[in-house]
Amino acid sequence: MMRTGTLTSRQLAEPGLLGKARSLTQREVLLVCVAGLTSAVLAQFGGRALHAVWPIPASGSLVAALPRTLVLLALLTRVNRFGVLTAAGLAEVAARVAMGGIGLVPWSLVVPILGNLAGDLAWASSGLVRSQRLRAALTGGCLCTARVLAALLFWGVCLTAMQPSLGPVHVLIIGANAVLGVTAGLVVSGLTSRNKRQDDTGE
Repeated sequence: MMRTGTLTSRQLAEPGLLGKARSLTQREVLLVCVAGLTSAVLAQFGGRALHAVWPIPASGSLVAALPRTLVLLALLTRVNRFGVLTAAGLAEVAARVAMGGIGLVPWSLVVPILGNLAGDLAWASSGLVRSQRLRAALTGGCLCTARVLAALLFWGVCLTAMQPSLGPVHVLIIGANAVLGVTAGLVVSGLTSRNKRQDDTGE
């Protein structure tokens, strides 16, 4: 019994184990940066393209939400650490600044971080959910919904673009984002489960 206690203490004291618990590995940091850059590119080109055709606040999310959430949830299921989505949001903001994608909407510096933080919180708070598909779907839905709500809030507070007549349209945009987020969660969880089964069977 003394040997077991000594062995456990030595294992916990190993720098490698403690370092892994405290910080991301270089590979995980690279994945975070790639996810952030991808999110920035989707917002910059896909989202802005639709907004140029349909100039309604948050309309661009209808194009960017699904692929962005697929990338972010793939990152989350791969790394599975609280704060990884928020880190990807910071990387997205840095990439958008580098690409000059801020323009007249400076709150785009805040919205990605708020949305991704909501995703982190949803993933962490649903840890007791047994179904990984449900957990991923809830996280995806929260991530997309929080992001579009934050964007619309800033649009409404900072600009007069939020016309009362657009209320029903914005409700539809919010609902569509929720559906897209849930869909992304189901897709990612399905792919993850399939890959895990293949690894278990050695295929």
